Amino acid sequence: MNWKGKRGEGDTFTLRKVMTIVIAVICVIGLVYLGNKLYSSKKEAEMKERAKGVIDEIVSILSGLNTGESKNYIDSSIDEWYLATFRASENSPSACSGTACLCLCANNDFAACSNVNTGVCKGGMNVVLRDSGNAVQYLQILTPSKNADTRKTRIFLSRISPDVYEIGYTEDKNEPQ
Repeated sequence: MNWKGKRGEGDTFTLRKVMTIVIAVICVIGLVYLGNKLYSSKKEAEMKERAKGVIDEIVSILSGLNTGESKNYIDSSIDEWYLATFRASENSPSACSGTACLCLCANNDFAACSNVNTGVCKGGMNVVLRDSGNAVQYLQILTPSKNADTRKTRIFLSRISPDVYEIGYTEDKNEPQ
């Protein structure tokens, strides 16, 4: 089947040429989609590795503190992630293994903390998170930048008792409670 253009014989398109173009466009779209998925997957894996490093560092600092001692902490490797705490009696991510734990999650919801790609947890950590003096389940951490809420870029780590820790915003620690 031939379609003739208005200009004459040189503008003839065959069904075969049209189908070749359509298939080529579909292949290019598929390759772009696949490339985007691979890039996203690699970026997700890098963020998870960074989050694992941050949670390991926080746990190491907390474990090294004496009762009543505090330390300020600033992280610049992850942005807009959330510290989360879960009690042993609560529904908690499987990584907590039924114990109280501290997690670092991409979002402030249970699903993000439970997903192995967007949450990293350390079991056996009885931690109280504080925001403006109030106990909370999630505490956002921001990377220091021009647009960041500076209050959320610096946190303090404390050991309240031999087996209880506290984490909150450094600026809140200096306010009367």
